[in-house]
Amino acid sequence: MKANIWTPEKIGCLLAYPNISKIGQASLGMHVIENIAVKQQGYVADTWYYPDLHEKQKIASVRMRGPPNIFSIIGFSCAFELDYPNVPRMLQMASIAQTAKERLAQRKSGNRVPAIVAGGVAVSSNPLVLLPFLDFIFIFDAERTFTEFLQNYMDRYEETMDLEIWWKKYTGTKRGIIPAFKYADGMPLEELFTKDACKWDARPLDAFDVPLSQELLDPEDPSALGTSYLLEIGRGCGEGCRFCLIGNHQRPPRFKSQTNIRASMQRLKTEGHSFRKIALISTNVADHPELQEICSCILENGYKISIPSTKPCGDDSMLRIIEAAGIQTITIAPETGSERLRMVAGKKITNAEFESTVSGLTSHGVTTIKIYLLFGLPSELPSDLDETITFLEKLREITSKRGTKIHVTLNPFIPKLGTPFMFHVQNFLSTATQAFKKTYEAFAVRIEKACRGKVDVMNLKEARMQAVLSLGGVELAPFLRVMEQAGRNASKLQIPEEIIDEVFLNIVKLLDRSDFPRYLSNIIPVSSKFLIREWQDAMKGLPSARCQPPGSCSRCMHVNCSDTNKQER
Repeated sequence: MKANIWTPEKIGCLLAYPNISKIGQASLGMHVIENIAVKQQGYVADTWYYPDLHEKQKIASVRMRGPPNIFSIIGFSCAFELDYPNVPRMLQMASIAQTAKERLAQRKSGNRVPAIVAGGVAVSSNPLVLLPFLDFIFIFDAERTFTEFLQNYMDRYEETMDLEIWWKKYTGTKRGIIPAFKYADGMPLEELFTKDACKWDARPLDAFDVPLSQELLDPEDPSALGTSYLLEIGRGCGEGCRFCLIGNHQRPPRFKSQTNIRASMQRLKTEGHSFRKIALISTNVADHPELQEICSCILENGYKISIPSTKPCGDDSMLRIIEAAGIQTITIAPETGSERLRMVAGKKITNAEFESTVSGLTSHGVTTIKIYLLFGLPSELPSDLDETITFLEKLREITSKRGTKIHVTLNPFIPKLGTPFMFHVQNFLSTATQAFKKTYEAFAVRIEKACRGKVDVMNLKEARMQAVLSLGGVELAPFLRVMEQAGRNASKLQIPEEIIDEVFLNIVKLLDRSDFPRYLSNIIPVSSKFLIREWQDAMKGLPSARCQPPGSCSRCMHVNCSDTNKQER
């Protein structure tokens, strides 16, 4: 590709994923933003992934093999905090200035430099850590805002290299877009992260098109390309789990209609796509009010179904659909075998319901049940761990009768910004990590004995770094630039212990404030009063309220709730 391929009428937009292609291709967000760029007249769109450690290829876009630094816009999709360091690393690899301040100086010297933008779940939830590296940040739903951004960008390409002048003339909606480049000029966080800028465009899901063209990895067979179609059927969750990022940030839950999904199935068949399986994408698939009808529609059209996880369901008709679809692997997430601790966490499901579901799944063709557990939840006691072992032994007894395998994944609890459990950081303080590691590993051994099989255990260093990146601010950004020796392993970030401890302790201090700093209150979509109240209720063992308007409201005062359903923030 020649560097002069683009004229003012032909702009290059590069969609970047800060991890290897196998992971990025399975990201629906990447397909959505690429689809938006492809639809814009005057744009050439391509993708770019972090090079695999075993790859010796030069740094280039996927299809056109163009160097990233000749594109006009580079948009990062960030779903996981541990991918943050790869953003400046990829810019460095492409010979692009890493910070917005450096790029600003280059533009003032007359150089053409790509605009660096980012969105996705992780960066939407906490945009502070990556702030110095970005020119614009898109908050959560970006279908409308990114479309208008690209449409307006056509004018800037012809008119000026000055982002400030262009932003002043911007004619699209500015809600849900953070002009991060202004931080390079010294704009205070309170002026940058305003209430209006942090409020995004939460439309009904039927208003959003799921791209029909997807080059995908089969979730159950990473070696097979193009066999699965990612179909989003819901966003957000109304269960009220106090540890869940999506369940607290994306409220209230929204669902795609059966009518819309039937139309998608028809278009897939009409256009002759080669997908053999439909992977249902949602925070909580089982909560969709028309799930049975959707699954029946998919099967009627000759596709197989992939369901990533499910909460307990006692509905025989749903179990029959699972069997008819040939689904052999299902994931459940009890988090713990202690009903008391599960209630503290806001997960209002009993052991009996989980046991009944497991029994039903084994009798309807499921051969492997994946179980997700958390260790180190707030108020956890040795007796809670004992109850978890008893619970797992019961599940093994149920599954062994039919030869069904149990596959347990154990993760340490990781606090996330904007959730009621973000205040539970003590396990990751430098004075506590060794003792926590010892009890964590000992519990994993107990689980292996109870299940008579191997347990996947998350690396504690990675978990700790994920917690820091989830809760930290711009003070962490300089450490993301010194990753040359660490490769892609974010757990090897060299952040001093005193800074890590300071990040965690500053979060705990928020409990003693009557309100959060204004910029932080605007970044977090639920109110600080709700978070503190939910934390206090959890410590009392009180259940959380479900977010299912209009019948049930948890009084979280979410920025996207209608005025009739929320109180003043």
